[in-house]
Amino acid sequence: EDLVVSEDNRTWFLTCMGSSNVIMGDAVTDRPVKTVSAASPAEAFILYPHGIAIHNGIDRLLVTSTVKPDMSEAGESVTVIEASTGTVLSTHKISSKPSPAKSAPVEIMFSPKTDPPVVHITNMMEGTLWAGVWDPASKTFSFHQVDDFGPREQGMPLEVLYNAKGDRLFVTTAKPGSVNLYDNRDPRAAAESFSAGHAAREPVVLQVVLRVESLRRAFREQEDSQAACPYSLGMRMVLIIKLPERAKSSDNGCKIGRAHV
Repeated sequence: EDLVVSEDNRTWFLTCMGSSNVIMGDAVTDRPVKTVSAASPAEAFILYPHGIAIHNGIDRLLVTSTVKPDMSEAGESVTVIEASTGTVLSTHKISSKPSPAKSAPVEIMFSPKTDPPVVHITNMMEGTLWAGVWDPASKTFSFHQVDDFGPREQGMPLEVLYNAKGDRLFVTTAKPGSVNLYDNRDPRAAAESFSAGHAAREPVVLQVVLRVESLRRAFREQEDSQAACPYSLGMRMVLIIKLPERAKSSDNGCKIGRAHV
């Protein structure tokens, strides 16, 4: 599924959703060196891993529990692994709903230039955005919901990306097709604020420098040429987005912009 490489470019990690394994490999020789697995009902387990993120500064690797390849089952958790050894440390539920929540955490990324580290997670089936906040004292993560896409009539959040400065977070949703822009200057405060009940403000609509009709035509052409896959809906086009001045500044950590196609 997904692959990440250590900061020193010596080790790679690959998620295998069908076998519920994470493969560690030597990036110099390009050979696998270890298979990391842990089956439930163990307290810490790996199940249908897809998204993967690494932070060498804290020696941690995080993987999402997404879906069974035939989409018949969905996960609800993120598992923390010691990156240097491959030791499976803990598994955390990423949903506020009763189990089985079937939230399907899918993509996960560490927010750049954030100390202590913060990781963002998209819940594909639940339609929410979560954050994991690192506690240096206990050397553990606490997880909080950051946003709910339902009130904005969006669903199936997928990709997570940051700008070079790290102060802006972009999240795509496949239904109906949007790019959400967040103020990421203080991701820790944003996560804790939302979990305390302070919801994000109304979205600011971004300017999309592409004609909507041409995008829709391109979507239709791709539908005709290949079988439709719900997951791929959010990955088919690259949008060029120009931010208006009102979207470049913010007075709170949860401000959102949206580009709708």
